[in-house]
Amino acid sequence: MYYLALILGVAYTISSTHHLSLSALVLHLGALQSWTTNMDIATSFNGPAWTLSVEMFFYFMFPFLIEIVHKIQNGRGKGLLILFIGAFTGAVPTVIHAYLYGPLSPGLTNLPNSFVWSYVMPIRYLGLFISGIGAAYLTLSLKDSNHSSRIDRYLLRPNLLVVLVLSILVIFNLNSPNNALVSLFANFWLGAIPIGLTLSSIHLRPSSLISRFLGLNSLNFLGKASYAFYILHVPVMMSLGLVAPNLNYETKFVVLLASSAFAYKFIEDPLRRRINNQTLK
Repeated sequence: MYYLALILGVAYTISSTHHLSLSALVLHLGALQSWTTNMDIATSFNGPAWTLSVEMFFYFMFPFLIEIVHKIQNGRGKGLLILFIGAFTGAVPTVIHAYLYGPLSPGLTNLPNSFVWSYVMPIRYLGLFISGIGAAYLTLSLKDSNHSSRIDRYLLRPNLLVVLVLSILVIFNLNSPNNALVSLFANFWLGAIPIGLTLSSIHLRPSSLISRFLGLNSLNFLGKASYAFYILHVPVMMSLGLVAPNLNYETKFVVLLASSAFAYKFIEDPLRRRINNQTLK
């Protein structure tokens, strides 16, 4: 799906007479575009694909991180400990950035490249990934436990946690300069703790209202197709703008949704199954 979106992005670049940078193309082919200090390169062809460059870094780091966290003594608190370690790891580069450049919100427009480029650096998100590992450990330890714990009783309440997280998002506009420092911290480390606990609680409490709602077949399918939607939305919208410039946004959205569902059903899922089968052999 990543390369399909890249092909569409390159085709759009050529068709729209924009300059095709071969150096940028090489970085995108290797999913290395987030390691550059040039935002024009990092977001060229298909802007949202920079996050896949971050994920590739996570996949590379995962075996080393697992080796480290395995050395931490097992127990119910292990998952929480790793979750908080991840939050601290994410806080370090965030505080350094705030000290050097100020706590401006990433949602503001016309920011200089010298300020923005570090937002796409994979190392910036490593703490969030570590927190995700901690949430997974917490989920597995509580799932294997035959009796409830204080964590399960008092912290892992999915309905309550979802309401809490949504309430915070309503109160604090993460793109508002009025909450710049809070927004910066929430984006890169502070939000890892409540979101990690929320995801764990949804998995551990399948009978809860929010878990049953998210488990609906229609939402389940949309969730599976969400990656295709995410990685394709910019190149598809740009391509539609070229071939049908008078098309309204609503029609474009329907075409995008159908394209994403088709791409998941007939490209992404079959290829993943084939790759998994070959790996098992």
